[in-house]
Amino acid sequence: MAENKPTPEEACAKLKDGMAAIDARCTKMEVEISKLTTKAIAAKRAGKNSQAIAAMSQRKFIQKELAKLDGMRLAAEQQLQTIEGIVSPPIITNFQAAATRAI
Repeated sequence: MAENKPTPEEACAKLKDGMAAIDARCTKMEVEISKLTTKAIAAKRAGKNSQAIAAMSQRKFIQKELAKLDGMRLAAEQQLQTIEGIVSPPIITNFQAAATRAI
Protein backbone atom coordinates (compact mmCIF):
# COMPACT_ATOMS: atom_id res chain seq x y z
CA MET A 1 0.00 0.00 0.00
CA ALA A 2 1.48 3.35 -1.05
CA GLU A 3 1.50 6.23 1.39
CA ASN A 4 0.22 9.58 0.27
CA LYS A 5 2.99 12.06 0.89
CA PRO A 6 1.89 15.59 1.70
CA THR A 7 2.65 18.29 -0.81
CA PRO A 8 5.18 20.93 0.21
CA GLU A 9 2.31 23.38 0.71
CA GLU A 10 0.50 20.94 3.03
CA ALA A 11 3.70 20.28 4.96
CA CYS A 12 4.26 24.04 5.35
CA ALA A 13 0.69 24.50 6.56
CA LYS A 14 1.10 21.70 9.14
CA LEU A 15 4.38 23.17 10.35
CA LYS A 16 2.82 26.63 10.67
CA ASP A 17 -0.10 25.15 12.62
CA GLY A 18 2.34 23.34 14.88
CA MET A 19 4.36 26.51 15.42
CA ALA A 20 1.16 28.40 16.30
CA ALA A 21 0.29 25.73 18.86
CA ILE A 22 3.80 25.94 20.32
CA ASP A 23 3.52 29.74 20.51
CA ALA A 24 0.19 29.47 22.33
CA ARG A 25 1.63 26.96 24.78
CA CYS A 26 4.69 29.18 25.36
CA THR A 27 2.48 32.16 26.09
CA LYS A 28 0.47 30.12 28.59
CA MET A 29 3.66 28.90 30.26
CA GLU A 30 5.10 32.42 30.48
CA VAL A 31 1.93 33.57 32.26
CA GLU A 32 2.24 30.60 34.63
CA ILE A 33 5.87 31.50 35.35
CA SER A 34 4.84 35.05 36.17
CA LYS A 35 2.11 33.81 38.52
CA LEU A 36 4.49 31.43 40.28
CA THR A 37 7.06 34.20 40.73
CA THR A 38 4.42 36.44 42.29
CA LYS A 39 3.25 33.54 44.49
CA ALA A 40 6.81 32.82 45.63
CA ILE A 41 7.46 36.46 46.51
CA ALA A 42 4.20 36.67 48.46
CA ALA A 43 4.98 33.44 50.32
CA LYS A 44 8.51 34.64 51.16
CA ARG A 45 7.17 37.94 52.50
CA ALA A 46 4.63 36.02 54.60
CA GLY A 47 7.45 33.93 56.07
CA LYS A 48 6.31 30.71 54.37
CA ASN A 49 9.65 29.62 53.00
CA SER A 50 8.56 26.08 52.11
CA GLN A 51 5.73 27.43 49.93
CA ALA A 52 8.11 29.92 48.32
CA ILE A 53 10.61 27.17 47.56
CA ALA A 54 7.85 24.95 46.12
CA ALA A 55 6.64 27.77 43.85
CA MET A 56 10.20 28.44 42.65
CA SER A 57 10.70 24.72 41.98
CA GLN A 58 7.54 24.64 39.87
CA ARG A 59 8.73 27.79 38.09
CA LYS A 60 12.09 26.20 37.29
CA PHE A 61 10.38 23.07 35.93
CA ILE A 62 8.15 25.19 33.68
CA GLN A 63 11.16 27.19 32.49
CA LYS A 64 12.85 23.94 31.44
CA GLU A 65 9.73 22.89 29.55
CA LEU A 66 9.61 26.31 27.91
CA ALA A 67 13.20 25.89 26.76
CA LYS A 68 12.26 22.53 25.21
CA LEU A 69 9.35 24.16 23.39
CA ASP A 70 11.65 26.89 22.10
CA GLY A 71 13.91 24.19 20.68
CA MET A 72 10.96 22.49 19.03
CA ARG A 73 9.84 25.79 17.50
CA LEU A 74 13.33 26.46 16.19
CA ALA A 75 13.44 23.00 14.59
CA ALA A 76 10.03 23.58 13.01
CA GLU A 77 11.19 26.95 11.64
CA GLN A 78 14.26 25.31 10.11
CA GLN A 79 12.13 22.61 8.51
CA LEU A 80 9.76 25.25 7.17
CA GLN A 81 12.63 27.24 5.66
CA THR A 82 14.04 24.07 4.11
CA ILE A 83 10.71 23.15 2.53
CA GLU A 84 10.14 26.69 1.31
CA GLY A 85 13.67 26.70 -0.10
CA ILE A 86 12.92 23.55 -2.06
CA VAL A 87 9.65 24.95 -3.41
CA SER A 88 10.94 28.44 -4.23
CA PRO A 89 13.76 27.68 -6.73
CA PRO A 90 11.39 26.40 -9.46
CA ILE A 91 9.25 29.51 -9.06
CA ILE A 92 12.32 31.74 -9.21
CA THR A 93 13.71 29.82 -12.18
CA ASN A 94 10.40 30.13 -14.03
CA PHE A 95 10.28 33.86 -13.30
CA GLN A 96 13.86 34.33 -14.47
CA ALA A 97 13.15 32.37 -17.65
CA ALA A 98 10.07 34.49 -18.37
CA ALA A 99 12.01 37.68 -17.71
CA THR A 100 14.80 36.53 -20.01
CA ARG A 101 12.30 35.76 -22.80
CA ALA A 102 10.71 39.17 -22.35
CA ILE A 103 14.07 40.88 -22.86
